[in-house]
Amino acid sequence: MRTLAGLEAARARGRFGGRPKGLSIGARNKALAAETLYRERKLSISETCNQLGISKPTFYRYLRQRNIKITRS
Repeated sequence: MRTLAGLEAARARGRFGGRPKGLSIGARNKALAAETLYRERKLSISETCNQLGISKPTFYRYLRQRNIKITRS
């Protein structure tokens, strides 16, 4: 009960909980690098991920975040 009252009071003050949406500055930089390497097509996806130090799911999430159409090659 008190938790709900506290959440309602915080919302009334314009505060909302939860994790912020979007990418951090470092992640945005990696997403830009991932996009550049993906468009150049000089490296495979695995090589690109290894170079950036990210996993394949993160790589594809970064591309989706930057609105890049993912094609099969």
